[in-house]
Order: sequence, then structure tokens, then C-alpha cells
Amino acid sequence: MPVTETLLSLIRNPETPIEVIRDCVIEEGPMAKCFVVQGCTGEYSDRSEWSAAVLLSREQADAYCERLNQWCRDNRVHGSQENAGLADSASRVAMKCPLDVSFTADYTGTEYVVVEVPLVAE
Repeated sequence: MPVTETLLSLIRNPETPIEVIRDCVIEEGPMAKCFVVQGCTGEYSDRSEWSAAVLLSREQADAYCERLNQWCRDNRVHGSQENAGLADSASRVAMKCPLDVSFTADYTGTEYVVVEVPLVAE
């Protein structure tokens, strides 16, 4: 299966854990990489992480990550903002991000990062 088909099948399922993507086996060779835009919220034992998108170039992943973080800042749920400025708890839980179907936020806010993942061939 080509790289793009494999990645697209993983992306289509918002419940795909990051571990599945890391363990993905494709026919591209050991140096191939993909870039996972990962969302996170919470802290300590209540921390949640999820895959928001998988892209094949670092530049695209960085740009998508910035769009997601900007959406969080615009909607006052970014983790870097003072908690006083965040929407109330019920509003945060009910929020839907048009760029991330798995979006969630708690009192700590939500932030996105890019994680480089090797694509492995057997």
C-alpha cells in the first residue's frame, strides 16, 4: 500500500492512537518520515494526547500546527493563556475545532506540537 493511502487510512479514524502511526509498516524504506500534529491538554494523570493530523512534510505539519494553535488562541483555550481568560469548563468541553475532530480542552488549555515519526519498512 503506498504511503499516502496508509496515512490517509490512519488519519480518517480520529481514534487512531499515536502508537499505531509510530508502528506503521509501509514500503518506503527506513529513512522515510511523517509528521504527526499532536494535541494535548491536562496535566499529570489527567493529561490527554491525541493525533490531530499526519502530514508528509515538516513545513506542512508546522503550518497546520500553527493554524491549530492560532485557533486555540482565538478561542481563548490555548495553554499559554491565563486561566482567567479561558472559557468556563462547560464551554471548553463543548467546543468543537473545525481543524481537529478530536479536539478537547480542560482548565489547562490545549496546545499542539509536531512529532516526527519514522515510517518503517520490513
